[in-house]
Amino acid sequence: MSLNIFSAGQRIQFNNLTTNDGLSSSNILCIQQDKDGFIWIGTYDGLNRYDSKEFKIYKHETNNLNSLPDNLIRSLYIDAENNMYVGTNTGISKYDINNDEFINYCGDTASCLFNLSFQVNEVEVDMDGKLWIATNIGLVLFDVENNEYELFKHINENNGSLSNSNCTSVHADKQGQIWVSTQSGLHVFDNKNKTFRLIGNGINGEDFSAYLFLKIVEDKYGTIWINSEDGLFRINSFDNIEKLEYFSNDPDNPKSISKNMLASNFIDTENRLWIGAENNGLFRYDSENHNFSHIRSGSSNIKLTDLSINAILEDNAKNMWLGTYGHGVLIVPKNSYAISLFESFNVEGINYNNNLVNTFLEDKKEQIWIGTDGKGIFLLDKKTEQFKNYNSHNSGLSNDYILSLIEDENQIIWMATWDGGLIKYNPRDKTFASFTTQNSNIPDDKIYSLALGKDNELWLGSHYGGLIHFNQNSNNFTSINELNVNIGDNTVNVIKKDDIGNLFIGTTRGLVKYDTNTKLVKEIVNNNKNDNSILDAEINDIVIENDTVVWFGTLLGLGHLNLESGKLIRYTTEDGLPGNTINGLVKDNTGKLWVSTTSGICQFDSTNESFRVFTKDDGLQGNEFRPRSINIDKTGKLYFGGVNGFNIIDPEKITTNKILPEVRITGMDIFHIPVTHTSPDSPLKKNITETEKIELKYNQSVLTFHFAVLDFTSLNKNQYAYKIDEIDNDWVYCGNSCEATYTNLDPGEYVFHVKGANNDGVWNELGASIIISVTPPWHKTWWFKSLLIFTFGLIVLAIFYIRISVLKRQKLILEAKVERRTKELAKIIATKDKLFSIIAHDLRNPFNAILGFTDLLLENYKDFDENTLNKILINLKESGENAFTLLKNLLDWTGIQRGTIDFLPIETTASEVILKSIIEINSQSKKKGITIIDETEGKYIPLFVDINMLLLVLRNLLTNAIKFSNSGTSVLIDITQDEGEFVTFRVEDQGVGIDSEKAKTLFSFDESNPSVGTKGEKGTGLGLILCKEFVKRHGGNIWVESVPGKGSVFCFTVPKSKQSTNIKSFLESNAR
Repeated sequence: MSLNIFSAGQRIQFNNLTTNDGLSSSNILCIQQDKDGFIWIGTYDGLNRYDSKEFKIYKHETNNLNSLPDNLIRSLYIDAENNMYVGTNTGISKYDINNDEFINYCGDTASCLFNLSFQVNEVEVDMDGKLWIATNIGLVLFDVENNEYELFKHINENNGSLSNSNCTSVHADKQGQIWVSTQSGLHVFDNKNKTFRLIGNGINGEDFSAYLFLKIVEDKYGTIWINSEDGLFRINSFDNIEKLEYFSNDPDNPKSISKNMLASNFIDTENRLWIGAENNGLFRYDSENHNFSHIRSGSSNIKLTDLSINAILEDNAKNMWLGTYGHGVLIVPKNSYAISLFESFNVEGINYNNNLVNTFLEDKKEQIWIGTDGKGIFLLDKKTEQFKNYNSHNSGLSNDYILSLIEDENQIIWMATWDGGLIKYNPRDKTFASFTTQNSNIPDDKIYSLALGKDNELWLGSHYGGLIHFNQNSNNFTSINELNVNIGDNTVNVIKKDDIGNLFIGTTRGLVKYDTNTKLVKEIVNNNKNDNSILDAEINDIVIENDTVVWFGTLLGLGHLNLESGKLIRYTTEDGLPGNTINGLVKDNTGKLWVSTTSGICQFDSTNESFRVFTKDDGLQGNEFRPRSINIDKTGKLYFGGVNGFNIIDPEKITTNKILPEVRITGMDIFHIPVTHTSPDSPLKKNITETEKIELKYNQSVLTFHFAVLDFTSLNKNQYAYKIDEIDNDWVYCGNSCEATYTNLDPGEYVFHVKGANNDGVWNELGASIIISVTPPWHKTWWFKSLLIFTFGLIVLAIFYIRISVLKRQKLILEAKVERRTKELAKIIATKDKLFSIIAHDLRNPFNAILGFTDLLLENYKDFDENTLNKILINLKESGENAFTLLKNLLDWTGIQRGTIDFLPIETTASEVILKSIIEINSQSKKKGITIIDETEGKYIPLFVDINMLLLVLRNLLTNAIKFSNSGTSVLIDITQDEGEFVTFRVEDQGVGIDSEKAKTLFSFDESNPSVGTKGEKGTGLGLILCKEFVKRHGGNIWVESVPGKGSVFCFTVPKSKQSTNIKSFLESNAR
């Protein structure tokens, strides 16, 4: 909250910090600034550290011996080594900056002050570094280094003791003397005799020995100033320290000191004495005139004259800090002497607030006329700073909406109004007269601007009537439209006249130059075609710098026009303007251009094209200012009217803040959670402000730093920039934002830098920095990598030896495999040789028979009878069938070996397959007279088989049974089944049988002599081999049971259904 305060002839403003801003209490008792730039504020409820952005609060914690002993902070003292001593209601403490905690001497068992309890009113350090503590039980001399103390207090009938044990203040002067104020007397300590001398005599013989003295300060000339409950005291020289000069309140002298208790005092860097009074605000001593200025509040928000000022401080940038009771802290910027704020206009005890100020005029009597929007005219006497008000209710003023003011050569005040025409005020008889469309020939009642022409003529800029000329002698109004002069628009916002009679007219459509002598409008040419738009924009104000240069403010920025060359320069927010809507322009006495906007005020130096911006934070009534509400008085002060009063700025008192600001890193977050050196698993080992390096774990991947510029002149204008050298190519400028976040920093070392600038852009390029070391995960550490390399070497070595062993073993296996394969190959070759031998032998027999019979027929066909021919044909047929069967079996066996015979099982029944096989060999069995008996006839036995393969198996087994059975016997076919997955086929004959040795080789090529049937039938054994292969395809087995001379039983198994485990596995493997 920005307020304002003033003394006679001077107004200053301040910013207010309260509990709403984070302060722990609005009741302030002491303020100090440490060597790092932090502001420390002692309150009724805790100690506050302020860094221009936020407060850090320290309070007593019950279970923390290193917290403050008490929350009521009465005194703060910071020595030359930046040690801060904190005086509380129950003892003295020292701030441990490294650990961000406190050493409580009265609660530390190792301290000589242990178990003492006292109220600390003030702390001072002498030339020997010893602490003098003014307490309610006496004056304590504490030797911190040697851990010793002395207590000086009142002793009855001892004139060398203190007159009162309740010491209110203590001061070590430039000569090394110790001054002590008590509730009943002022003393000087005699260090040689360890006694106190009472100072009680005034320079006029008064007796002040029993006065309640409160606060002692010393100015740069060695003068001692002492506050009391009733006035101010001064001791001028060390040659006459027995004499007190007394300053008391004089009801008849407004420049005397307060009659209330004086609670605080301070000597600033200009050796000015500031005094804070209880319930009576702030005073400042004028050493030249030897009187006091009572600094008052000009705002309705806080009445400063009613406040208790308990603490006063001047910071490094020369801003004043006032600690109040109940209203927090007031910060008085050093530029407050240059910017005065008038929010409230006091007229005979009545405050007029929320004033929209439209225009200013300084008349020849140096009175300031202020035109408002709805409250008429306020007249300000600059000497007394008193206001008068003229409005439609208390005077002859006919309209309260005043838009422009001008004084003519006869000291007549002319007023342009909204919807009230032109008003004339005659100061001689204090009368008002109005000219409206109702009582005159004025073309329009809405008048924006006024300009004084030659011969005391007036020019009016109107809303609808354009440019209007007024002849005072005839009271006649003439619109230049009537003269057939076209200025391009009927709405004229502003009129400015140059020295040769030209009028520069700002309209809603641009800038026009009118020659009042020739009555001609001159075209303003812009040679810079890219900037034509600004000449066509609505113009709010104009400044004629000289014959060739015109400045004009528009809704699109600031324009600079050279009339000779036609060159136009346009300035916008990109160049430094606070806003592009320009409402007012004025040149100060140094030639600088001042610009008011809807976003603040700026001072423009055209020599280097630089802008200096002022906002509400600098004490302005607000950031929005009214069109053409701007003026300069005869002393060079500037007036700016806004939506909440007006400001007076003295350009000569505007100073640049050249103080290099301190920059500090104030906090750190990990994963957006604040971390201190006491946080669990914290990388901080001490206070962040004292930390030079931190070590982060690799998984602490979201890191935020908080930082502050410790300049308090204009808090919102401080600027920041930061970077990490190893990541950012350049500085990251973040404006007024005071934090920086980095994520996923790779393992390694980095340096974080932050720099800052004060309100006037003075950068501390050195700033602050901190080293960040990010440790890698364990698997990326050097020791792990070394171990990994070592382990890898062992593994490589082990692999090498294992590989050698494997190669040796593989060599043995390969040799064995080669040997086995060689044997198998030899066996295969032998088998093939055997097979070819058998085939050659067995094929030769049927073909020999066929050839023999055909030769016989060719030679003796005519000699054979029909019976003989029939027998020969039967033999030829049998020989052909045998050859065909042999070839068919050979092809099937070849197909099996090559894998070209598909296995296609389907669901069928046993009787169906058996019937087909019996039919196929029926002729063969009949020829030999053998009966085939089917024991399965009439039974339902399901099968899941490849029918062609099963038929081949049955056909071969039946053929063999017939071949090796005698005529007149029978061959039996039967099936047995159980609860398993297979059924068992049985083919039983009553033939010659097979011995056990031969039975073992039936299903292979090992037998070298093929079997011969009962009638000499030849065979290769290839059919049984096919039977074995096809049964195996079904997942079954085949075997023979035989007794020589009694017959044989050939058995094999096939699956009942598709769910058979073997058949399912076979089908799934085929599917894959």
